[in-house]
Amino acid sequence: MSRSLNILFSCVGRRVSLLERFRRAMADLGVRGHIYGADWSPLAPAFHRVDEGFLVSGVNSPNYVDELVDVCRRKKVGWRRFGTAA
Repeated sequence: MSRSLNILFSCVGRRVSLLERFRRAMADLGVRGHIYGADWSPLAPAFHRVDEGFLVSGVNSPNYVDELVDVCRRKKVGWRRFGTAA
């Protein structure tokens, strides 16, 4: 049974070194998965380092949380175990 972890970083902005540390830790631990980023700006530098980036409303928008939840559901953010019924 292998493990998979999909992570979503909100307000990803310039958090390139943080993303790289998570990616390295996942590799060191043998955890498969994807690292996603969400931000309101298409110019966020970390968008170039995530597996997939998502444009969302700003944190003060009433839609912000719903948009993040939608991404989490679509991309199965969180832990998954393969080889068992999930």
